Amino acid sequence: MTTTRIPWTDQFRTPTMQQLRKHLQADAAELFDRARKAILKFDDIVEAPRWYGDCWFWSLGYFLSHEQMEDDDPVAIIIPAPEDLQLAMPVEQAFLDTLNVRRLKRAIRDGLELGQTPFHTRWAFWSLTANSVTDEILSVVTQRHAWLMG
Repeated sequence: MTTTRIPWTDQFRTPTMQQLRKHLQADAAELFDRARKAILKFDDIVEAPRWYGDCWFWSLGYFLSHEQMEDDDPVAIIIPAPEDLQLAMPVEQAFLDTLNVRRLKRAIRDGLELGQTPFHTRWAFWSLTANSVTDEILSVVTQRHAWLMG
């Protein structure tokens, strides 16, 4: 008996964007497309699937260049988990200091706090569950992109 793994969890086969999207429910697939489109609007962004281990498996990484893909963190990643579509991005304290956090929705602030002390990661992450929350998350990604570009 053989088992077939969905492309998202198959470490040994690099999936295409279409394969990652295929296992999302209809609402999540729309949010996936919306997030991709918003991030890809930047001319200098390169999209590539990247393996993130047993937590985020294959995710779509968004990098400032092909060279950055080899060594550096992405601007953001979309995690196409079939049961919980997510977006994550590494956060630096210098970037966080530029944000007007009080104006952000609580869900956005909570995601940003996950990337700070006392948590042992520097990744902020959110579930993409509704258009309004997704738009605000993408606004933070846009701000981080601008900050990275100087």
